[in-house]
Amino acid sequence: MAVDARARWVPVRWHRGRASLYVAPALAIVAAGVYLPFLAMLGLSVFDWNLVAPRPPFVGLANYRALWQDPRFVQALTNTGWYLAGLLPVLVALPLVVASALFHLSPRATAVYRPLLFLPAVISFSVASLIWLWILNPLSGPLVPVFQRLGAAPPNWLAAPASARWGISAIVAWRFFGQNVILYLAGFANLSRDVIEAARIDGASEWQVLLRVSLPLLRPTVVVVGIFTLSAIATYSFVPIQILTQGGPFGATTNVVYAIWQDTFDFLKIGAGATVGVVVFVLFLAAAAALRRLLERVRLDEHHAV
Repeated sequence: MAVDARARWVPVRWHRGRASLYVAPALAIVAAGVYLPFLAMLGLSVFDWNLVAPRPPFVGLANYRALWQDPRFVQALTNTGWYLAGLLPVLVALPLVVASALFHLSPRATAVYRPLLFLPAVISFSVASLIWLWILNPLSGPLVPVFQRLGAAPPNWLAAPASARWGISAIVAWRFFGQNVILYLAGFANLSRDVIEAARIDGASEWQVLLRVSLPLLRPTVVVVGIFTLSAIATYSFVPIQILTQGGPFGATTNVVYAIWQDTFDFLKIGAGATVGVVVFVLFLAAAAALRRLLERVRLDEHHAV
């Protein structure tokens, strides 16, 4: 008996319409919290406003042309790349190795190490920055007696550009390392232990099991951790920069997010700050889109493999 094509497709469209109703509240929240502020920021970027003038002058693309000639922005962009290059291996690759080691421990040992690793993640970033400010204090910090016993003067970690950047990087790594380990452990929990045991029976070492068995199955988790870490390095590093160095010394620790803060609230250049925000938004949107494409490619490869 033939079935009318329209009768077959109407229920499918109806179900899709119902599904869109469930997604609509989330889309409304994202639009109100992300895209509407972005449009407002895009509008501000074509004006030269100082929060005082009732009618800010329209400057068009002048802010964008001046941005790439601003040495402070170029330095902030370079510092952001430095942070990403230094922290992505520490926060993406190293937690994977630690999670693999914990995954092969006994459940009792894992229950002990898991909260210890996750403890920094539950501490406020402001509190964590203040703790590290006390630790790195060259006059009264807890490291001062150690250097005195060694017969050396305690270094002023935050006064030199190189050590200040490493200090900010250490705080961000300390804050998010354990959290990424937990995310990887969640990915390991979904792996089939039978596949891992079969690889061991075939003579594969633990390192080969990690690289050739576990890692291909964990690629979606790696991509998710990479996206989270990419945004965390750029945005959450603002707090320790503000508390510890205020972008110094000589702009050595300033990143693109702190550059937005400086232009907007320190120098009252709302248009310039909005311009930096637009450029940063586009750059990170492109990076997220590239990682999403990579994730879709990973899923496609796994589907063909199955």
